[in-house]
Amino acid sequence: MGMVPCLHYRMVMRGPLTLAASCLLGACPGGGESNPPLDAPPMIDGTVPSNGVTITFAAMDLPIDVTNKVTLESVTIRTMTIRALGDVASDDRTTLENAQLEWKSDGEPASITFDQAPTGMYSKVDLRITKFELRGTAESRGDDHDFEIEGESELIDSVVDVPDMSLESGGTVTFAVAVDLASICAGINWNAVRQLDDKLKLDDDDPQMPGVRTRVDAAFRP
Repeated sequence: MGMVPCLHYRMVMRGPLTLAASCLLGACPGGGESNPPLDAPPMIDGTVPSNGVTITFAAMDLPIDVTNKVTLESVTIRTMTIRALGDVASDDRTTLENAQLEWKSDGEPASITFDQAPTGMYSKVDLRITKFELRGTAESRGDDHDFEIEGESELIDSVVDVPDMSLESGGTVTFAVAVDLASICAGINWNAVRQLDDKLKLDDDDPQMPGVRTRVDAAFRP
């Protein structure tokens, strides 16, 4: 098909729909048309968007040795709503529904950009998490096992207070959210986690899950 590999990925809000912006390359072979350069803003209905709010998520590369007996290999935050908040009313222009953040050994989440965000002061990133999954290995009762942590029965509403930034007409702002993935696994008594088919399984029925949820909430910070 002569497709050119995608070099840049971003999540873009367009009215009530969420679209994935594909590669922005200098030229498209065989098409007879030129695309904007990599650093050009995306085109929407033939117009250049005036404003932009970008949220980035940074964490240590996986796998992480949480302790000498616990290794974290992947983290997935599913079914999440992300909002950029401030002194402007939150709407579709600064909201992404059904988002997913995933960290693994060969990748990390892409930045999220709201390229039609209204002007004003922004000071918070709101993350409404309804499902999360962590996988790795841990020692239990003297033996190493794969583990799975899966929580999904309760909403986690994590609000990150970021430094105030003013979005002017035609301007852009970027919020960097740090995520302490290793801390989510801290304090788990693996000897007490249910073992199923030689795998350690910690889910919503486990009495340790409330503590895990608290640490998921606290893991997101400016």
